[in-house]
Amino acid sequence: MTYHSTDVHCLFKQAADDHPILKRFQNSWLTAELAKQYLQNKRRHAVKRGYIDRAQIKTARRGARRHARA
Repeated sequence: MTYHSTDVHCLFKQAADDHPILKRFQNSWLTAELAKQYLQNKRRHAVKRGYIDRAQIKTARRGARRHARA
Protein backbone atom coordinates (compact mmCIF):
# COMPACT_ATOMS: atom_id res chain seq x y z
CA MET A 1 0.00 0.00 0.00
CA THR A 2 1.32 3.41 -0.88
CA TYR A 3 0.31 6.78 0.47
CA HIS A 4 0.23 10.06 -1.35
CA SER A 5 1.36 13.35 0.14
CA THR A 6 -2.28 14.48 0.27
CA ASP A 7 -3.09 11.51 2.55
CA VAL A 8 -0.27 12.46 4.90
CA HIS A 9 -1.31 16.11 4.80
CA CYS A 10 -4.89 15.16 5.73
CA LEU A 11 -3.62 13.01 8.61
CA PHE A 12 -1.46 15.85 9.96
CA LYS A 13 -4.24 18.42 9.56
CA GLN A 14 -6.83 16.22 11.27
CA ALA A 15 -4.45 15.47 14.15
CA ALA A 16 -3.72 19.18 14.63
CA ASP A 17 -7.43 20.04 14.50
CA ASP A 18 -8.31 17.34 17.04
CA HIS A 19 -5.33 18.07 19.32
CA PRO A 20 -4.34 21.77 19.10
CA ILE A 21 -1.20 21.22 21.18
CA LEU A 22 0.33 19.52 18.11
CA LYS A 23 0.33 22.89 16.32
CA ARG A 24 3.12 24.06 18.64
CA PHE A 25 5.69 21.75 17.06
CA GLN A 26 7.55 23.01 14.00
CA ASN A 27 7.07 21.04 10.76
CA SER A 28 4.67 18.65 12.57
CA TRP A 29 7.61 16.55 13.71
CA LEU A 30 5.73 15.25 16.76
CA THR A 31 2.76 14.14 14.68
CA ALA A 32 5.14 12.31 12.33
CA GLU A 33 6.86 10.54 15.23
CA LEU A 34 3.53 9.55 16.80
CA ALA A 35 2.26 8.18 13.48
CA LYS A 36 5.52 6.29 12.94
CA GLN A 37 5.35 4.72 16.41
CA TYR A 38 1.68 3.80 15.95
CA LEU A 39 2.41 2.04 12.66
CA GLN A 40 5.41 0.20 14.14
CA ASN A 41 3.24 -1.03 17.01
CA LYS A 42 0.51 -2.17 14.60
CA ARG A 43 3.08 -4.04 12.50
CA ARG A 44 4.68 -5.74 15.52
CA HIS A 45 1.28 -6.78 16.83
CA ALA A 46 0.28 -8.18 13.42
CA VAL A 47 3.52 -10.19 13.23
CA LYS A 48 3.09 -11.45 16.80
CA ARG A 49 -0.48 -12.57 16.06
CA GLY A 50 0.56 -14.21 12.80
CA TYR A 51 -1.44 -11.90 10.54
CA ILE A 52 1.75 -10.91 8.70
CA ASP A 53 4.71 -13.15 7.92
CA ARG A 54 7.92 -11.79 9.43
CA ALA A 55 9.84 -12.56 6.21
CA GLN A 56 7.57 -10.17 4.30
CA ILE A 57 8.43 -7.35 6.69
CA LYS A 58 12.19 -7.88 6.42
CA THR A 59 12.05 -8.03 2.62
CA ALA A 60 9.95 -4.88 2.45
CA ARG A 61 12.33 -3.02 4.75
CA ARG A 62 15.39 -4.03 2.75
CA GLY A 63 13.77 -2.87 -0.45
CA ALA A 64 12.82 0.47 1.09
CA ARG A 65 16.36 1.00 2.32
CA ARG A 66 17.83 0.22 -1.08
CA HIS A 67 15.62 2.80 -2.72
CA ALA A 68 16.36 5.41 -0.05
CA ARG A 69 20.10 5.13 -0.63
CA ALA A 70 19.88 5.48 -4.39
